[in-house]
Amino acid sequence: MENQNNQLNQLRRNTGDSRTMTSKTQEKIQEKEELQAKLNAMEDKVLINFGMATLEEITILSDRLTRIKFVLRHRLLERNAKAFAHPAIECKGKYKPSTFDYNKLNVLKELLDEEVLEYMYTPEKQEMVKVSESWDMRKVNGLKELGDEFIKLIDDATVKGELTDITFKRRIKK
Repeated sequence: MENQNNQLNQLRRNTGDSRTMTSKTQEKIQEKEELQAKLNAMEDKVLINFGMATLEEITILSDRLTRIKFVLRHRLLERNAKAFAHPAIECKGKYKPSTFDYNKLNVLKELLDEEVLEYMYTPEKQEMVKVSESWDMRKVNGLKELGDEFIKLIDDATVKGELTDITFKRRIKK
């Protein structure tokens, strides 16, 4: 039994390697093959114990990550920011796409020529089913070049997307 515990502890040390992702692919493949060989050599009870211990560790790490993301999410919202500054890790918020309040955009109907309006606005129409009015926001956002009045109107009509997640990505060293 002591030998099994030693094997388990050795395996934990071997797989708990915290090296950065700059390892070569071949080394990773070799490590996976070595791990697989060690797992294959384990007795059932030891392997089951290791599986359970791993599952418990995953649960603890998942909880920790959830709490970290919760704090980072609130910090982004407090700062009205989209990302954090970090030299080695890209950490940013993931947002739902912004939407637009069409009632506020309807002011554009009075400000624009009919020809320009046709280019970016489709009125409500009845086909097989009722098709709601729509604005092509790629084109509407181009109106911001016309000055402060348009910038304010379009920005006021923009409903910022909800922050849904925090993402982490290690920056590649050059």
